[in-house]
Amino acid sequence: MESVKLCAAAFLCTVTVVLVRQYRSEFTLPIRTAAVILLLGFGLVLLSPTVRWIETLSQQVFSADHATLLLRALCILFLVRICAALCRDCGEPTIALCLEFAGKAELILLMIPLLEQLLTGVSAFLSWQ
Repeated sequence: MESVKLCAAAFLCTVTVVLVRQYRSEFTLPIRTAAVILLLGFGLVLLSPTVRWIETLSQQVFSADHATLLLRALCILFLVRICAALCRDCGEPTIALCLEFAGKAELILLMIPLLEQLLTGVSAFLSWQ
């Protein structure tokens, strides 16, 4: 039922922004930003079991370094996506596009060590006789 609360909060924030836009449009950006912070905080609370699961998985299946990479990648994905949406809402789609490109480049750069380990393992497996 957390999704119902989240949707209700998002709906109330949206209605507030629409109503304020009619009377004082200069207040819409601060209200929208506050709504985003509120909803993000709620989303982060909901993600805490996932983070604990990744930590548990890292202890059982793969190394802590891999779990750290995974958590960093998730943070980058969420942060870039939200910031790009804010840029689009402010009327700057080009900035949003460049931000998404830079975020993807950062993800690729972040994953290079993991990719190297994977390719080394595949190479060792294929050369095994």
